Amino acid sequence: MLKLLGATLLLSAALVTSNPTKIARRSIDLKDALSHMNDFYLPRAVIPNSYRLKLIPNVDEGQFKGHVWINVTCMEATDTIVLHAHEDLNISQSTISVKQISADGEARVSEAVMKIKNTSPSIRELSVSGTKKDIAKQWYIIMLAESLKKNTMYEVQLNFLGQLNDERNEGFFRGYYVDSKTQQKKWYAGTQMRSTNARRVFPCFDEPALKATFDISVGAKRKYHVWSNMPIKDTEEMPEDTAWLWHHFQTTPVMSTFSAGVFVSDFHYATFTGDSFQEGYLRVSARPEFLGQLEAAEKVLSESLTFMQNILDVPYPLMKLDLVAIPDNQTCFPDDLWGLLIYKESDLTGEGSLWYIARDVAAQWIGHLTTTYWWSDSLINVAITEYLAQQFVKQLKKTKETRDMSSTSRP
Repeated sequence: MLKLLGATLLLSAALVTSNPTKIARRSIDLKDALSHMNDFYLPRAVIPNSYRLKLIPNVDEGQFKGHVWINVTCMEATDTIVLHAHEDLNISQSTISVKQISADGEARVSEAVMKIKNTSPSIRELSVSGTKKDIAKQWYIIMLAESLKKNTMYEVQLNFLGQLNDERNEGFFRGYYVDSKTQQKKWYAGTQMRSTNARRVFPCFDEPALKATFDISVGAKRKYHVWSNMPIKDTEEMPEDTAWLWHHFQTTPVMSTFSAGVFVSDFHYATFTGDSFQEGYLRVSARPEFLGQLEAAEKVLSESLTFMQNILDVPYPLMKLDLVAIPDNQTCFPDDLWGLLIYKESDLTGEGSLWYIARDVAAQWIGHLTTTYWWSDSLINVAITEYLAQQFVKQLKKTKETRDMSSTSRP
């Protein structure tokens, strides 16, 4: 191996130095390219601490609306707040508000997060002088009549509308299956936030390094179940329409925007506990006709979770892990959200499903709990999770071979 590596390095050196006049300038100059990277980072004058996100997907009609309260800290005095928002997301400028929620220069994250959860009265409201969009960067810029003060907490509120995506695996997507008994279409909707699709669902600081806690609530018709990153906290009727329910979920740990997610459907589900996961629960969900085919996936989910906890020596950080199977006619690719794994049905049958599930369970630690600073670094996560998945599959096959040998050996 060392000889091969040495030979490769010598060959590379020979290729580079054999005709230096031909490579005076590379076709892609990395120095020039990297000098423009900061153009795509959000300004760091304002950073998020927490989100309170309310989403109301009208799954049958293919639309959604929402409201987000973002608790932020001003790191440097500025008269603008710059967020990510895709051009297809319709933000109501007239309903935007910015409120100061801590005393000047007295930013305390824990206290401010409590304020945003309990909707305590603000110290004062700031005047919004206007907004503008930078379409190329997918930035939404809120301009203020006065500057925010350094080391002070603020609450930013925005209302928004959007369309559920029937065609592409981006943002808030929608799909359907045909009920085998009634032959009727049954709709479902889910989110795919990776890599930069959270901004298609709600205005946010859509960079992996800008982590915050999330309090997610989803409004849905009574016929639907709702899944999210965390276990459900409680439900309540919508005052304006009792045919709909609010589903309020527990607060997440700090996480990137791509980790957040929801799923809405009438799917059936089976709940169980894993060997090393007694305090929380695992759950598999699918259309009624397919749920019975998830027994193998259920087993792999539990065993891979135990394997990853043991090999990484870090307990699984959430109170539940969901696996959802969607029909193959959906154009969306599967996604791993924190606490919520979404797959196509065909990915959960056959031996290949072992690797898929193990890889995405590993990503619950390597990708969601620990996250790279920028997307260009995420290949490190891919390499680690795929390696861990291979180790899990290898161990599983070895265990099976041992069992087979034991069962065929003479007494």
